Amino acid sequence: RRWAGAAAMPCTPSPSATLASIAVFYVARDRNLELEGKFRAHGACGPIHHVPAVMADAAFPAGTESPFRFSARRPSLRGSVDGRAFEVLRFPAPPHSKTTCPMPTLAEVGILLSHLRALATAVGRMRAQGPFPFLVVEEDVDLRLVRWWADPGSLPEPQRMGSVPGQAPSAEPMLDRAWRALPPGWGLLQAALITSSRNFKVLRRRLAGGELVVPHGDIVDGSGRNEGWSTAAYFASAAGAKALVDRYWPGGAAAAEATAPAPAPVAGRFDLRSKACLRADWLLYDGDATLTWVTAQPLFLYGAGTRSKGQLKQHSGVQIASVRHVLMLFYGRTAAQARAAVLQNGPEVGRALAGGEEGGGRR
Repeated sequence: RRWAGAAAMPCTPSPSATLASIAVFYVARDRNLELEGKFRAHGACGPIHHVPAVMADAAFPAGTESPFRFSARRPSLRGSVDGRAFEVLRFPAPPHSKTTCPMPTLAEVGILLSHLRALATAVGRMRAQGPFPFLVVEEDVDLRLVRWWADPGSLPEPQRMGSVPGQAPSAEPMLDRAWRALPPGWGLLQAALITSSRNFKVLRRRLAGGELVVPHGDIVDGSGRNEGWSTAAYFASAAGAKALVDRYWPGGAAAAEATAPAPAPVAGRFDLRSKACLRADWLLYDGDATLTWVTAQPLFLYGAGTRSKGQLKQHSGVQIASVRHVLMLFYGRTAAQARAAVLQNGPEVGRALAGGEEGGGRR
């Protein structure tokens, strides 16, 4: 199906006032009119902006090895993005498990840079438009949950999540309720989640107790290590975006807000030697630059059943299991319905699903 440009697409505003008006920035190699059309079909009538993904072969010198192994001889990784040079210091790094955070590939660093570019793009637009909150999504984000949380009345009463015991289930869209529950000074709100079954069950209990947003730092394993992954979808406040851009984007917010390219490259030097992991979800959500929260009821799904450039993605057991947990624990789907949701795009996904409930690393 061919979609017209997003601006020309008809749009009936979502019952969720927040979704109906929020600006959407999506990260993709090329403009994706089909994704823009899906957002319009779900009632997102605000501006939709394509942010070109940062490709590793454009950001790093030819011949840079991947994964990049930081060492005493090579303590930093150098590259450039949008005409601005950057250097990432990563040696010595804290000890980390090869299964939870192996050495980063250049593609993974490109994902981090892509999200920082999305935040910087939004900050740049604020120079003329004033501050505004916005939604950042990856191209393969799964929108199937939107129709349920935007119109809770469409679900049978026992399947409506987030009700306070002793009170009638709310018919107000979950996003709007979560939006009001955010504390002053919030920076990011993670809306798609990959984590363990234990954490999903904890979120489900907290949601049943009336909590609509949860500090991201609470999504941890038994040893206190962060387990709240996925940059498939998250909301950002103006202040949160600016703080992250100032911390991690070459040239900071001043470069993002510039009306013309800098006459010479602006060097950005980022000391990440104390960071647990050099990946987008670890750096964006760790709370160092801005306060991060998680919706107690996930609002979007990691795109487990999607293709990128005709190729099926590789999945770990925890990624596939997370889709199933969200559908079954928070949206009343049966095991068969949840399984069908992640089987729809081919046998590779089916083999990952059949391989175990949560086997393997997260990536």
